[in-house]
Amino acid sequence: MLLRHAPQLAKELFIHAGALPPETASWSLHLWPTEAIIIRPEHKRRELRADLLLMVAAPGVDIATPWTRERALQTGRAYGVIFEIQRVKDADKPHTWADFWGAYRRDLGTDMRLVILTFDPSTAEWAHDSVERLQDLMKIFVVTPDDYPEWPSAGAEYKSERAVLDAVLHARDASHLDLVRAALAAIDGWDDGLALHCEEMLIAQVGDALIHQAIATRSQTMETPHPTNAPAPYDYLNSPRPIIQLAVKVGRQEGRQEGRQEGLQEGLQAGRREGLQAGELEARAKVVVELLDHRGVTVDSGARARVLACREPETLARWLIAAFEVTDAAQLLEG
Repeated sequence: MLLRHAPQLAKELFIHAGALPPETASWSLHLWPTEAIIIRPEHKRRELRADLLLMVAAPGVDIATPWTRERALQTGRAYGVIFEIQRVKDADKPHTWADFWGAYRRDLGTDMRLVILTFDPSTAEWAHDSVERLQDLMKIFVVTPDDYPEWPSAGAEYKSERAVLDAVLHARDASHLDLVRAALAAIDGWDDGLALHCEEMLIAQVGDALIHQAIATRSQTMETPHPTNAPAPYDYLNSPRPIIQLAVKVGRQEGRQEGRQEGLQEGLQAGRREGLQAGELEARAKVVVELLDHRGVTVDSGARARVLACREPETLARWLIAAFEVTDAAQLLEG
């Protein structure tokens, strides 16, 4: 959703990845519908939906009709790109990527490019191996956040969107939490739907960053004897921690169940919204506490209970940003 809101950033990412030539930076940009239906040889319908589809066209090039579009694609005056985010390995995904060629070739041309963004070396290696046989169909680029620089922020177009993208791409451990903090501040005032979507990604990123830090800390602790008179490091791996995506998933499931019980379409929709919000707010409260713990801020039982019980979006948003700065829990609750 973020790149649909600011597709120019997607084009810049594709240029950095080598999926588009540098001269396309000044070309026009066109978003394409991501839904498609393909009929398999056994006459089964399969619905597909890529994360993002777009086309770039040279100045003055007409891509309004299938005939002019195909001519522009064949002459290198236009390029079609499919973008996929792949966070984990998925045995079914290579079949989906192969189907993309059949589903989207009418709109994006037979020489379309597929960009797959992965977030760890293991998933990247798996993706490379998985798409090897598909290279004859389309040009495929498997990339990681390390392939992208951090965006310059001063005076840049899409400044707030770049802040969010920086955090999503580069906040991989607790030393980069400043990126998450800047992104959370940047989305203030955005459209509610987009803001909630980005906030969910960023909260998940905070949780992921703390988990990565916990793994690194545990490895160092195993190698280095811990002084007997020093406080033990906070154990994120064995202590209760926010499983962000699970909390949101549970909220969605509860919302769907409530909607089904009412037996009305409007009840189902309302249940989904309420369940999603409940899951997000619970996850957000847990992240506030975990972030304070990570920074070594003492959180007594009363303050911990108050934060975890809070379900006011504005208060939790304020606390989440403050949790990066305060030196004691009282400061957080007074703010």
